Amino acid sequence: MIKNIVVGYDSSPPAQVALEQALDLAEASAARIHIAAAIEEFSPDSEADILHQPDVLDILDAANSLGEEAEGERVTIPAYLEEARLRCQEAHISCAVSVGRQRAAGYLRQCSWLADLLVVGRCSRRRLTAGEIGRTAHRLLQTAQQPTLVCAENYITVTSLMVVYEQSVIGGHALAVAGEVGAKLNVPVDVVVAGHDRQTLHRWLAAARHGLQAYHVEGNFDSSAASLSQALTTLALERTPSLIVMPHTRLMVGSWRLPAVYHTVLQLPDAMLLVVP
Repeated sequence: MIKNIVVGYDSSPPAQVALEQALDLAEASAARIHIAAAIEEFSPDSEADILHQPDVLDILDAANSLGEEAEGERVTIPAYLEEARLRCQEAHISCAVSVGRQRAAGYLRQCSWLADLLVVGRCSRRRLTAGEIGRTAHRLLQTAQQPTLVCAENYITVTSLMVVYEQSVIGGHALAVAGEVGAKLNVPVDVVVAGHDRQTLHRWLAAARHGLQAYHVEGNFDSSAASLSQALTTLALERTPSLIVMPHTRLMVGSWRLPAVYHTVLQLPDAMLLVVP
């Protein structure tokens, strides 16, 4: 059940998109929203070094001081968070706000420890290439602890979902999240299994059909012996899903790059990615 949603927010256009998408989900699920903002502090030397790295961008890299005090002391809530809270109140959504003086990814993990969903936007820096999302979203997807939604560049009305299924605990969790979101938003849920032999694909599709029955959602069930990236590229162009739900892929120790299949989804212009651990 999605009852507590954390949104990373810094008033930038991507953050505003994230808030609007979270409001849609909160309204459909009768959920509560926690808007979290982080201040990242750098010395001039470290900031210059960071800006030359390829994945340095995130939705919470606000450069201006927000008047936030050290932990344990009084915190001044910035005006843009008050505006965001007012936006939630106008939508009749229960809302809390918080500010932290630390790296954004770490603060969002801290805030979302008991959350059901974490929502972040893509970075607004223009020099990002297709499929890049910025440092904070990148780090959150690397070590996803809660279902993590990375929004598209622009607001999207969710009209259909696509879920990647595998017969595992994480795959079952992803299917359940997709089923719940599809039921709450009253949209179809398409299921994709790929990258295995025919017998395995047939068994997984049967399990997915059985699992989705509890959510009373419609949708297509597709299998492909091709790689998951290839299957998603083909089916996403055919089905045009608004939201693609995937089980979290564990990375090798020391690896920085996200799995190729994540990049496949992130390059789709009109789709959001929801990674479920």
